[in-house]
Amino acid sequence: MIETSIIPPCNDIFVDRLRNTMREMNPVATSTHGKTKFYVNPSSKTCSHVFLRIDSVKPPLCQPYTGLHKALKRTEKNFTIELNGRASTVSIDRVKPA
Repeated sequence: MIETSIIPPCNDIFVDRLRNTMREMNPVATSTHGKTKFYVNPSSKTCSHVFLRIDSVKPPLCQPYTGLHKALKRTEKNFTIELNGRASTVSIDRVKPA
């Protein structure tokens, strides 16, 4: 047979105090991720060539950019550049005007 344990009755004062405390609490404002504004060089709108940042782990004293790459097309957030003879779309955060 299953034994049931008797749960002692809750203290009414504790429950009332807990309810009042929870009622008085205000929600915490949520954080806004992904709304960070990046600096965009004004000359990137008119430049003909760009440097492309390498986004990988690099050995010491290695160049952080490859380039000069020809800028073929621009949008608000992307660049289409000529990379190894092919058109490649990269984020504007990775390019630096030459």
